[in-house]
Amino acid sequence: MALLGAWSAGEISYQHLFGEETCPELGSIPACFVVLAGYAAIVWAGITKQKTMLLLGWIPVFALAALGASFELLSVDPVCPQTANGIPKCYISLAVAASLGMLGWVSVFRAPRFPAG
Repeated sequence: MALLGAWSAGEISYQHLFGEETCPELGSIPACFVVLAGYAAIVWAGITKQKTMLLLGWIPVFALAALGASFELLSVDPVCPQTANGIPKCYISLAVAASLGMLGWVSVFRAPRFPAG
C-alpha cells in the first residue's frame, strides 16, 4: 500500500514539476512533495522496521490527506488533484494513509504474543 501511495504521489509530483497538474502548496513547498517523502519514509520503515521512521512518514501523509479531504468537502471548487473519473486524490490518499496507520500499528508497535509454554 505504501508503494502505491509513493507511486501516486511521485506521479503527481512529476506532473507538478512540469506544470501538467498542480497540487496545493505549503508555503513554497508543494504538498505532493511532502506526501511523496512521507510515503517513501513509510516504505523505508516497512523494510527496516523502524518505528520512528514510520511515524515521521505517516503523520504528515495522514494529516495532509485529512486536511485536503476536509477542504475538498467544504469547498465548492476542487482543492485536490482528481482522477480521470473526478474522484479527488486526497480521498484516496486518506483511505490509504488510514489503512497504513492501522497496519503499521499492528505490525510495528505491537509485540508478537506467543502462547506460554
